[in-house]
Amino acid sequence: DLVRSRGLGDVYKRQVLSSILDETRLLFGVAGSSIWLVEDATGDLICWQATGQGNHELRSGRLAPGEGLAGWTFAMGEPLLVHDAQVDERHSRAIDQLTGLPHRAVLSVPLVSKSDVFGVLQLVDTVPGRFELSELRMAESLASIAAIAIENALLFRAVNQQRGQLRALTVRLGEVQET
Repeated sequence: DLVRSRGLGDVYKRQVLSSILDETRLLFGVAGSSIWLVEDATGDLICWQATGQGNHELRSGRLAPGEGLAGWTFAMGEPLLVHDAQVDERHSRAIDQLTGLPHRAVLSVPLVSKSDVFGVLQLVDTVPGRFELSELRMAESLASIAAIAIENALLFRAVNQQRGQLRALTVRLGEVQET
């Protein structure tokens, strides 16, 4: 499955994710945003890219499926609107500690490809009750576009890898024909 065949050093994918999050942050005017993708080996969610305060620290974030608001969204495959994360029992305080940013309002939306949830787009703000249902619907639309962009980045990488393999085979065939 192409979506699950990620390499952690994929620069192109990081650029795509960064662009998605920059636009998301501007569109919603939020304190931060992040994209969490599942790691095949463990099933954990890994923060691949983040914007806002503590974004570099958050990129080392890891959540088990069901852990935290992003983990809950991933495990359930459902969007989540939280008016105040500080009073929500699903919220992982470890994320607040990592970023130094107390998450209050949170929108958490699954990233889906071919009915397979492979990650989470999350928007956070420090103001309780900041988000409304209309913003959740807009985030869901954005997550659909983001999932396509991520999948296209993975396809781009796969095509380039196959192109490199084809070139190597062509060179070998040429060498064989010369002998």
